[in-house]
Amino acid sequence: MSTRITVRLTGDIGLDGAGLLLEDLERQTGLSWRDERRPDEGGHLDSGIAEVILIAVASRTAEMAYASVVDRVREAVQDWRKTHLDPPRVEVEVVEVTAEPDPVPEPEH
Repeated sequence: MSTRITVRLTGDIGLDGAGLLLEDLERQTGLSWRDERRPDEGGHLDSGIAEVILIAVASRTAEMAYASVVDRVREAVQDWRKTHLDPPRVEVEVVEVTAEPDPVPEPEH
């Protein structure tokens, strides 16, 4: 069993704001994070980013360690938001995921 942690940033993020948060999340949690950027469809030229989604998958080997990781994610997000005069909206989503087994190849006749 694993857990996917998703941090969704919406609004005025700035040019390197999401990258700074990504680095801090990796440092704070010890997890590998990836970002998915969705282009701004409103035609704004200021940041070019309307939404950034940061995702990490953590193995749930120990419930206490898992809770600690989620707490660190929320703390890092709150610290990051404090650096913005008009902070973007942030959502933290935690979802349990199960790894699907690789399909078994069919025997050849």
